[in-house]
Formats: sequence, C-alpha cells, structure tokens
Amino acid sequence: MHVLESSTKIAFKNILFLTDFSEASHTAMEYAAVLAKHHDATFYAAHVQTPATPPYLEGPALMEYFDTSREQKREQLNQLIAPLHVKSQVLLSEGLIEYAIERWTVMHGIDLIVIGTHGWRGLQRILLGSTAELILRSAICPVLTGSVPSRVARRR
Repeated sequence: MHVLESSTKIAFKNILFLTDFSEASHTAMEYAAVLAKHHDATFYAAHVQTPATPPYLEGPALMEYFDTSREQKREQLNQLIAPLHVKSQVLLSEGLIEYAIERWTVMHGIDLIVIGTHGWRGLQRILLGSTAELILRSAICPVLTGSVPSRVARRR
C-alpha cells in the first residue's frame, strides 16, 4: 500500500486558547497546551467578557467595578495556565468576541484557535447561540473545537 506524503509541514507558533472557564473550555485547554508544547508555540490564554453594568453603580464606583472584574479574570487565567508550563500570555477584552479574536489574531500572529463547546443541541443551541460557530465562521486561521457531551459532564 502506498502512503501519500505531504511536503508541507504544519507548525503552530502562536496558539490562541479561548475560555469561558467552563468544563468544555478546560478540556480544550488541555489540547491547546499539548499542541503548544509539541510545537514550542506561545500559548495565549484569552477571555472576552460582555460588560454588564450593575444598575446601582455609576461614576468612579462603576470604573472601579470594571477594573476589579478585569483583574479577577486576569488572575483566573493566570491560575489556569500556571500548571501547564508553556510559554504563555494572558489576553483579556470586553465587548464582542469576534472583534477581539480578529484583533488578537492579527496582533499576535495567531495561527491556531482552540475553543471548547458545550455540545448543546436543538432548542438549547438555537436559544443560546453558538460562540464556537461564530468563531468558526469568522476566523482567519484554523480553529480546533470540541465538546464535552452533557451526559459525560454529568458523570464527572
């Protein structure tokens, strides 16, 4: 049997891992970390939050709230990636995820995006939307995605 060989080697130098801190994201992080180690790539751990303004805050208190929230997310990301022992950088943004990803992809030369999905089906997916699908449709580089089926997640 003849085996088809490719003359193009795939190498990733900058891997963007997107997280919402869910179980599905944690599983995807493990794949991203292994790929980063294998390719000696920089691992960019990233989170995008949609700012929700508490109705009881205004002025300086509101700015302090956003600053505190941002620092908490940064610390969560740092704690998440510390045990991975990979070259890493934390990225945070607020607003629409597709704009943040586009900006990060260009700024950091991202050549692979890794994101977990929740594996929702049917009405749940229609009502909640699909961030992973949005990323798949708008990304300008390859995207690796996977899901943790709800029945598997319940067993853990």
